Amino acid sequence: MSYLRELPIFSAFRDVKPIRKGMSGDEKYCITTTDDQRLLLRISDPQDLQRKQKEYRLLKQFAELKIPMPQPVDFGVFGEDKKVYTLLTWIDGYFKDLVPEDFWRLLAYYLSVSAITSIVWAKYFAPERLKDILTMNTDILCQFDNMKQLIPRWYTMAKNSVTEFMNKRRKMFTFRDEVLRYCLEYYGTEPDYPWDDEPEYAVLRNARNKKWYGLIMRISRDKLGFKDSAPVDILNIKCDPIALGSFLEKDGCHPAYHMSKAHWLTARLDGSVDFEEIKALINMSYELTAQKMKAAPKTKKSGGSGDNPAKK
Repeated sequence: MSYLRELPIFSAFRDVKPIRKGMSGDEKYCITTTDDQRLLLRISDPQDLQRKQKEYRLLKQFAELKIPMPQPVDFGVFGEDKKVYTLLTWIDGYFKDLVPEDFWRLLAYYLSVSAITSIVWAKYFAPERLKDILTMNTDILCQFDNMKQLIPRWYTMAKNSVTEFMNKRRKMFTFRDEVLRYCLEYYGTEPDYPWDDEPEYAVLRNARNKKWYGLIMRISRDKLGFKDSAPVDILNIKCDPIALGSFLEKDGCHPAYHMSKAHWLTARLDGSVDFEEIKALINMSYELTAQKMKAAPKTKKSGGSGDNPAKK
């Protein structure tokens, strides 16, 4: 993410949040500017330049028609790799599980109207489909309890199932082994176990300079602010300060446990953070700790404290 600093408009950014949703191959970020505007930033590969130029021209034409859609803000190429960037205005399109009541009312109204008109259409234009349409409409009535229930049963059941699944998932496993395997296979990192009283605490060192880029610990959840004291594996990783705030808004990420909260981040390894995102955090930490630093008098072991963090 640090390469985004090469963007000619980077000085106007106050916060950068990676977006992990969507099917395109673009890198996507939610940008908050210094004047508190939110924008969508898309980063594409150099070979996509002509296609992205055409898309941007079309977006500008649509914008002139006053179509409610993300408005084009800026377009260009940046950096040594000649990456392509597209900057658009932001439109909130996700409810984040807080679906407003008006949405359900509009959905029920739409389905009710469609149910009636579909029967009339099938009767005169597709009688062979009338039985299927009646079956579908009966199912709609069942889902909404004859339109007396605002939220359909399928949504309530699906939401409860997802919540139950995630709760079981967090109790069933930890990503600890996956993290150690990834660091070994990708960076050749053999973990250090420096504390005899905590044999499971694993330090991950950058091969270029032996600095810490990760620390795996098992602690009680109350040390992260939870009410219970169940054990949980965590990973401390170094984080780009400009992205720190956005990560702390995510479920499973916390201010660094017993390390610098200005430059480090704690991620739970209980499944609350997707493993693909954990790998991205590890990559960022490795890159940050590999950067050259000015020489300074050595007063402590480079990359982290030699003391057991759990004993502080």
